[in-house]
Amino acid sequence: MNRLLKYLIEILIMFGLYVVCDNPGTKKYIVIAFLMLVFLIAGRKKKWNAEVFLIVSIPVAVYFLLGFFWTFLNASAYVDTVKIIIFWLIPLIFAFSMYIFYGEKMTHIVDVQFLGSCLAYLIPKGRFILETITVESMFAYVYGAFFIYYAYKKRWEFCAVAAALMFLTDKRIVVLAVAMTVSIQGFLWLFRDDKRLVFGIWGIVTAIINIYLWMIYSGTLQAMMEGIGINTNGRTKMYGKVTEWFGGDFLMAGKGLGIVEELLAAWRVKDFANLHNDLLKFHIELGFVGLLLLLTSYGVAFYLVEKKYSASKMKMFLSMAIYTMILFATDNVSIYVIYLIPVYSIYFAVLSEHREENVSIEKC
Repeated sequence: MNRLLKYLIEILIMFGLYVVCDNPGTKKYIVIAFLMLVFLIAGRKKKWNAEVFLIVSIPVAVYFLLGFFWTFLNASAYVDTVKIIIFWLIPLIFAFSMYIFYGEKMTHIVDVQFLGSCLAYLIPKGRFILETITVESMFAYVYGAFFIYYAYKKRWEFCAVAAALMFLTDKRIVVLAVAMTVSIQGFLWLFRDDKRLVFGIWGIVTAIINIYLWMIYSGTLQAMMEGIGINTNGRTKMYGKVTEWFGGDFLMAGKGLGIVEELLAAWRVKDFANLHNDLLKFHIELGFVGLLLLLTSYGVAFYLVEKKYSASKMKMFLSMAIYTMILFATDNVSIYVIYLIPVYSIYFAVLSEHREENVSIEKC
């Protein structure tokens, strides 16, 4: 009975967390900070592996180091610079605090988060779902991440629920991103998660990202979207205006953290408080070389996961990174705490599980 009560309390807490995170404003960060403090205090005497935190935080650390370098070099520190730091750190540290408390039971809290997020979407939107079937929501990003995780775990009943919720939340980019990511998971499974293929695929992803950004800078993307009649809701035009403002140089140096938000705030363009393209934003903040280094840092994380844990876990990290990059290409999910909390929680859950035998084609 006590175990069931504890389980229900956990679901209730995660339900409340996701309800708060689905609303604008700073209140959600206060709630997250409070829960983070509770988990840190409750787990202060428990053992945890610092190696896990270091691997998960590599891209964040590289982004900060490069961003701070260009911020100080350009003397371009803004209030938005501080906001970006908070937006990146809060979900990472919160997921870490749960890892400290739950340890090897992080897989349990990921399940609880999934159930809590389901309730947080379905209860407030239930009436509208009955009327219109689909109700667009940022929860779509969350369910895509859970689908990829449960596909990796081969927990098909959870996959089915996540797929149904992806349909209800109605974001085409999520369906596309999940389809591409799961296809890559299946491809790697056929080759027994060979690490050479993982790094090769990430190299291709890096090249595609740079081609995509070049198309933005050259105006090719906007012309292509207009030519085939795809409505981007003004996004490609805004991308062009922003790149033109910064000189239109694809090989540009970094401008520092917060510069994009500062520019958009000055322009006061309706519906563009954010750029809706994190890849372009990173390119402007870090420059051409800086973005390459950021993408390389993901490869370093993959290498460490394979070396310290297993090729299978490395595949999961690759899958989530590819899914995230596809979302980065059309939105600003790098500051969506509602998305980042489950993603970081999944990372910690994967690495906190018992170590598997490190298997790849090269070692067979």
